[in-house]
Amino acid sequence: NLEYKIGDDVTEVLEIIKYEMPLPTNLNGEVTGDFSSVVIKTDEERLQNLNYSDLVNQKYTVTEKLDGSSCTFYYHNEHFGVCSRNLELADSENNSLWQIARKYGLESKLSDYGDSIAIQGEIIGLGIQKNIYKLNEVNFKV
Repeated sequence: NLEYKIGDDVTEVLEIIKYEMPLPTNLNGEVTGDFSSVVIKTDEERLQNLNYSDLVNQKYTVTEKLDGSSCTFYYHNEHFGVCSRNLELADSENNSLWQIARKYGLESKLSDYGDSIAIQGEIIGLGIQKNIYKLNEVNFKV
């Protein structure tokens, strides 16, 4: 009968390893399955999480971490897929990832390129995270 108050750290008590925030409504959608097994998931480490010794004598690329939502668009075996960070999503008019796919004609562009191709990036803007960029619409950055 332990008592906790708002703000107490209960990570160990609840045996939480990693918390993933629920997707905002405009990112939710009908799930068709897990993230595609034919695409490598991006998982770049942040500089803040590394020790200096991790960087010595190593090649690395400096990029900007955007405050958005990870997404993958792929074409494989005549199938076009749209994935959030961990899931493949069914086509939906209200889903921001599918809106981006349509806005940029990604299905056509990827299928024209050939089989087994993916493009990964981040969507940012209106309704995504805190929209620190103050955008009036959703944008796709690669």
